[in-house]
Amino acid sequence: MLCITIYDVGEYQDKQADYRESCRDALVRQYKITNPMATADDLEQIRNGDEDAEVFKAKMLQRDQYIVARNRLADIQDRHMDIVKLSQSIRELHQVIFTGDIIRS
Repeated sequence: MLCITIYDVGEYQDKQADYRESCRDALVRQYKITNPMATADDLEQIRNGDEDAEVFKAKMLQRDQYIVARNRLADIQDRHMDIVKLSQSIRELHQVIFTGDIIRS
């Protein structure tokens, strides 16, 4: 027959609380890794929030959207530089053609 004492229940609850605390600590560490610019309020909200996973997912989504936007901006800047170089090449070609500096073979 199984005999569970009040001491056993208390010990189980203590271990459960320790596990919950270690999970919250791990969640805060993961959040700090993925969002190094996190404020103390953000970390406190993640640590103490009842919906830790939902907050973490929302913050990760925001971070992912930021990364996508930053990558798009870099692509646009690269294309702009290509267009500037192409425009400069066209101007140089135009100048060569209209100044008669074409080398005839």
